[in-house]
Amino acid sequence: CPSLEKVPDRVIYNELNPTERIPKIIREYIFPSFEKYGFKILKSGLTIKKTENDFVYEINVYKNHRNIGDYVCAFTMYASVQSSFYQKWYKKTYGEKIQNSSIISYIIQALPNSTFNSDIDFDLALYDNQCLIKLINENVDSSIIPFFNQVNSIEAALKLLREEEVLFAAPMILDFCEILGLENTAKEIITWFNISGKDALEDTKEDVRVRSERLKKGYYKEHAQST
Repeated sequence: CPSLEKVPDRVIYNELNPTERIPKIIREYIFPSFEKYGFKILKSGLTIKKTENDFVYEINVYKNHRNIGDYVCAFTMYASVQSSFYQKWYKKTYGEKIQNSSIISYIIQALPNSTFNSDIDFDLALYDNQCLIKLINENVDSSIIPFFNQVNSIEAALKLLREEEVLFAAPMILDFCEILGLENTAKEIITWFNISGKDALEDTKEDVRVRSERLKKGYYKEHAQST
């Protein structure tokens, strides 16, 4: 499609309210592009997921809270990866359930090789519906599935998170270093955080401090010997 500009005769299900319209379009027009890769769609029509080994790959659709009739009918899509192994390891190590089960998550417009022009919401009331659907489906093959395929191990997740250099991910990165027995890498992460993390949330600073203590106590070496 040369343009996403709205075309009246290419509107889909505009007689439905956004609460019904968005999941119906996701299920009928977008999910088939995921289904061929073995994904399932949940009853809500807003979550598409696949479990493979210790990883859960999900597409989560979020409706804009300003949606109203056919004036605004917008949604965003996030690609996220969860690790059942890491969740179990975290609970065993820290004695509590991890608060955020996703180890990595992106709005799909921000994925590598994405062909979206911006990260604004997908608005069915604003854009040519058929062109928008076509664009999303093209990105399933070109950016979303390749991203999921890339995150197929703790090592791969660690590599991606290090490249992002996001402060709030530092505790998780250090956990991955402990799991993999990467003592020197953990020291590098702590040094980086101490320099760059002055504006980090206090909870993040405390989590990094806890992991620094584990490093000093030799837990990373123990895991290096057992992996």
